[in-house]
Amino acid sequence: MSLRILNASGTDVITRETASPAVVSLSRSANLEIFHPGARLPTDDLIIQCEAHLETGFSDSDPVATFTDQSGSNDLTQATESKKPTFKTNKVNSQPALYFDGGDGLASPSIDLSANDTLSVYIIGTIDGSPGGSYHHVWGYMAGLTDGTGDFLQMYQTTSASDLVQNPSGMTDITGSNWTTTFDGVTTIFDGTADHQLYQGSTEEGDVSGSQNIGSSSFEFYVGEWNSNYLLGHIASFIAYNVAHDAAT
Repeated sequence: MSLRILNASGTDVITRETASPAVVSLSRSANLEIFHPGARLPTDDLIIQCEAHLETGFSDSDPVATFTDQSGSNDLTQATESKKPTFKTNKVNSQPALYFDGGDGLASPSIDLSANDTLSVYIIGTIDGSPGGSYHHVWGYMAGLTDGTGDFLQMYQTTSASDLVQNPSGMTDITGSNWTTTFDGVTTIFDGTADHQLYQGSTEEGDVSGSQNIGSSSFEFYVGEWNSNYLLGHIASFIAYNVAHDAAT
């Protein structure tokens, strides 16, 4: 939490973190505003919360080795210098984002989703041109589904199509409309009973069923890169839960 003091015109007089005790004198021309600098997310079953606007210490175009997981220890990382995305200060919805140049990618540590056998992912970003490889790989939980017919859950955009595709291996693809350049508030759900949904905000783009379930082993999330296919675009937020949320959430 922060303490913010404004003058009559709305200009900051002082901003002070309230982690330590502080005494501040106020004049009649100052207004008192208490605010939280970031949005509050539900924390139950939250496994990854990577948001560019919450990153600190980066200037415009700095390489990003670690996209920090604000919820714990599941950072998205890249050790290879040439494959690190770059930090952009004002790119998506006038907020910071990471730029993936068609050859960059990040990966999480291995994460076991079998506790709830469910997954919800929220991602905000853009697609800016032709991909590196056969398609824009936006994100994937790779080798995470097991029923003998498939082994991944993936969102991508091909070079020949303008829409994002949600692809659970061994199940019917869902194609979302009107995402030629921007995916804003996209939600994906895998509910453990093989019901698989894709939303743009609160609008459901598709709902398919099959025989897939998330396996009992641990696997990685890959963001921006998979199997020599790369995103050309930006990612501002990548948030994942080990629970199935409904559209109202």
